[in-house]
Amino acid sequence: MVRVENTFDGVVLRDGDRIVTRQRERGHGYGLRNIETAALAYNGTVSVSADDRWFSLRVLFPQQETETASASA
Repeated sequence: MVRVENTFDGVVLRDGDRIVTRQRERGHGYGLRNIETAALAYNGTVSVSADDRWFSLRVLFPQQETETASASA
């Protein structure tokens, strides 16, 4: 699991259930959609929460089975 937390001003803009950026200039972040796309490509999940002044992003990648683990099952 990868977890990133940071403080923010408490304002979250949404388009439906997706968080949208308030920044228009280049180089202002990694892009939540890019992170979500990468996680889904590896059967992972993404969760975002915003409480008071804390923003939290969690990306969970499932553990891959190894040949040794598969053979012992």
